[in-house]
Amino acid sequence: MKKIVYCFVLVALLINVSCKKKFDLPPVKDPPAMSGYIKIDSIRKCYEDYYLSGGPQQTKWYKFSGDVNLECTVTADEESGNIYKTVYVEDATGALQVKLLNAGGLAVGDKIRINLNGVILNDYGSMVQLDSVDIEKRVVKLSTGNPVVPTKVTMNQLLNFDVNGHTPFQSRLVIIDSVEFTPGNKNKPFADAIGKNSIDRYISGTSCGSPLVSVRSSGYSNFASNLTPCGKGTMTLIVSQYNSDLQFTIRDFNEVKLTSGGCPIIMADFDEDILREVG
Repeated sequence: MKKIVYCFVLVALLINVSCKKKFDLPPVKDPPAMSGYIKIDSIRKCYEDYYLSGGPQQTKWYKFSGDVNLECTVTADEESGNIYKTVYVEDATGALQVKLLNAGGLAVGDKIRINLNGVILNDYGSMVQLDSVDIEKRVVKLSTGNPVVPTKVTMNQLLNFDVNGHTPFQSRLVIIDSVEFTPGNKNKPFADAIGKNSIDRYISGTSCGSPLVSVRSSGYSNFASNLTPCGKGTMTLIVSQYNSDLQFTIRDFNEVKLTSGGCPIIMADFDEDILREVG
């Protein structure tokens, strides 16, 4: 009898256990399919083939499809306020402007992977760009604090435009030696800090015949009210352009190192009659 009761209890326990709700484990997900990687020079080639091939004018923007990925390093971010909803990135083959849906989240030295599926490739004023990139959905931060070294160039190298009207250093972080602001652009605010308007200030090389290039700064930058230095030296800048005009963007005011020489005591034009009377 005891054996029968024992067997009955054992069977009841087994039935009870088997009837308890089983909690589903989270499904095992495969990592996102990395069906392909692309370099910046190939992205620029896509842009040229789609928009500049000489065929019918494209009426729609180029949009990436499939899980194509770009691994790159951030070379300029939004910290200074001079750049907004934009970062600049580089890999071993080139540089590119990336327009973001939302501000913040990326910093200089971040190595990132951008999944390009659905991302638009277009241009604004001849600046080739990845447009409307959603950081939360499309960007993975792989590491931080990676070294970012500017490319040393001359003003004339920057102006050596290709057949498509692009400077070969577009979106590059560069360092230029022996430059200064032109006389009429020295000791002036970089931008309009009150009205929040952008202003162009022009620099040139110190050698004879050096071209003039705009340094365009935002009124929202943290150095907008700073005065342009009067000296000569080096500047670290992002190379941009607007149509056929070359432009520079400052990413950090501390990289404007024009310390050789000072501002003249008087920076104004005098009436020739007054000068004659003084003479």
